[in-house]
Amino acid sequence: MDKYFFSEELHRYTDREGNAYEGVTSSLPKNDFAMDEHCAMRGTAVHRIVELHEKGTLDPESLEPRDGSLDLRPYYEAYLKFRNHHHDPVGITDVKTGAASPTTLLQLGGYAKLYREGETRTGDKAPYLGYEVKLWHPVYRYAGTLDIIEVESPRKFPVHVLYLRPDATFRLSDDYWSEMRENEGYFIAFMIRYQWMQKHLKGAN
Repeated sequence: MDKYFFSEELHRYTDREGNAYEGVTSSLPKNDFAMDEHCAMRGTAVHRIVELHEKGTLDPESLEPRDGSLDLRPYYEAYLKFRNHHHDPVGITDVKTGAASPTTLLQLGGYAKLYREGETRTGDKAPYLGYEVKLWHPVYRYAGTLDIIEVESPRKFPVHVLYLRPDATFRLSDDYWSEMRENEGYFIAFMIRYQWMQKHLKGAN
């Protein structure tokens, strides 16, 4: 029996009792980039493209822009170049389609903590292998989706950001593993602050 549930329509994580688990990004300070609806839609679409590609179910013809919609083909081409260039396991990779936000390292800290201590909806624990893996933290009560996981040990793994650019190029960041402990602590502090505000200040930011 599933312990946790995820609603694609609402993008909301809940447990069997109906308690909501906030996402990694929702718990962090807002910034102009995160508030840009266009950028958010583009990022969601590209993440879906990566997931479908890795599952072998992506139809490239579906990426043809229609009625003035965003042309996502350059981002897909950039991802293919990344895959052709990097054959070794890439660890936890946060895929981004724009510039790094001020909260990027905090996001990675939250995701890394989820990787080591979180659970899947069926209660599985690390290590995880896959793409767009949804995890919940049973103690700190937050959730998140890890983009690309190709490691077999939860003790030491690369932590990267993969930037896919509109000119069909990519950049893989340095490995942030050495900074993760500090950033995990900061992330948990922001996440607890967010939960406190939701409870006592009615979601004020």
